[in-house]
Amino acid sequence: MSSNNTNVTIKSFPSGFEVILSPELPFEELAKEVGAKFGENARFFGNAKKAISFVGRPLTGEEEDELVCAITGACDVQISCIIVKDESRNDVYFRAVNQFTETDEEAGSRAYTGTVRSGQTLEAEHALIIVGDVNPGAKVVSSGSIVVLGTLYGSAFAGESLDEDAPELSMVTDEAEGSLTAGGCFVAALEMKPSELVINGVTAHLSSKELKSPLFSKSPARIAYEKNGEIILEGITKEFLARL
Repeated sequence: MSSNNTNVTIKSFPSGFEVILSPELPFEELAKEVGAKFGENARFFGNAKKAISFVGRPLTGEEEDELVCAITGACDVQISCIIVKDESRNDVYFRAVNQFTETDEEAGSRAYTGTVRSGQTLEAEHALIIVGDVNPGAKVVSSGSIVVLGTLYGSAFAGESLDEDAPELSMVTDEAEGSLTAGGCFVAALEMKPSELVINGVTAHLSSKELKSPLFSKSPARIAYEKNGEIILEGITKEFLARL
């Protein structure tokens, strides 16, 4: 099913929606039109649980959340996740992730494509790779490492035991260099702006000044890991990769 007007086009598929947005209409007006368009088709869509993608213009995480609120306020559809379609960005960071997650292959890992929205909690045993943003108010938890191929705004808990039988995970470091070694538990993100960051039970205390440090000007991608009871934050640069 395809529903059209000048500014909003909805393409409906068995597992989700693609919403094509006008690149020119002011966002506040566009959000109203999106809600109105879904409201007009509320009986057709029912209360199904669907994924959604927005195309036609770039959106911030907050704008994506506002559009989802407009949709769910206008009809009974349940939006399970927002699909990210920036394949070039995904490809670049998947190559970087491969260098970090080789040791998790035998244990298994979970990949999640889409934005983790406010109020959602995503949990996984072993490594967790998220192709998308973790929005403010969202929470991701893994008994292994966490890699966010997007911006980490919400809370991340790595090295957490998800049940009583889960083994405890420890950080492996190279004491001579003071750096992360293969197999260590970490949190990495394309852009690191967490509201809360906990690794192996240790909470990070990262100031805004530290997150904006010129140290990371060469690469906005960052990795955090625990060493001697403290969280270490480093930029993911060629020099850093060479130390692993």
